[in-house]
Amino acid sequence: MACKRNLSFTTPVSNRALQPAASPLSINDLMKQLISSQNTLSRQLEGLMEKQAANTVLLEDAIQRLCALERKFDGQRPQEEQRPREEPLHKRIKRAHNMGIALSGLLTVCHVLLQEAVRRLHNSENNPHKYDPQTGISSPRNQAVMTYLLEELKTTFADADPECIQACCKTYFETLRRKYNLSQPEKSQLRDSIKTGAKNRQRKRRVSVEIHQLVFKGIVHPKLKILLFSSDNHKRKYF
Repeated sequence: MACKRNLSFTTPVSNRALQPAASPLSINDLMKQLISSQNTLSRQLEGLMEKQAANTVLLEDAIQRLCALERKFDGQRPQEEQRPREEPLHKRIKRAHNMGIALSGLLTVCHVLLQEAVRRLHNSENNPHKYDPQTGISSPRNQAVMTYLLEELKTTFADADPECIQACCKTYFETLRRKYNLSQPEKSQLRDSIKTGAKNRQRKRRVSVEIHQLVFKGIVHPKLKILLFSSDNHKRKYF
């Protein structure tokens, strides 16, 4: 008779099964872990406070440098204003928004009303003289139009300075010429960039007003407002 072999397999005991079960932490061990964690957080907090103090010192140093530069520029302005200016060979017609007119006291009437009068007179149906934006202001036709506007406005604004009236006439001609140039197809990109720039300037003015209101209310520190526009295309660092 053939003998039968007993083929039985036993699973080996793993090391994990041989290890004793983990005992629960005692109150002393738990308190030690909490104290260690608290000490670690305290050291991290002290490191952050040291970094913040260093950044505050750097910020105050930058503010002092900006104030020193501002005082330096303010001191140079009177020297530049006292320098004698060379008179041009040909006297140019000033624009209505030129600061030379405002500072010399030539604005005897409100220039806004005077510019509006120039615009209405030029665009009136009874006016046969119209500016030609395709030519310069020194062309015979545009000179004739300016002479006509000057003669008509002198009778209405008798107290106004003739140079101021002439400046308003030139300003309106430049407005018409600028509109004509921007209306050309090849100036489409320039026209879009001008619109974008105007929107950005309006946004900056609104933000500037809001920041000044916050400074007035005490919400924002006055020294920090000079850094609010430093990341805006690096164009204006303070206002």
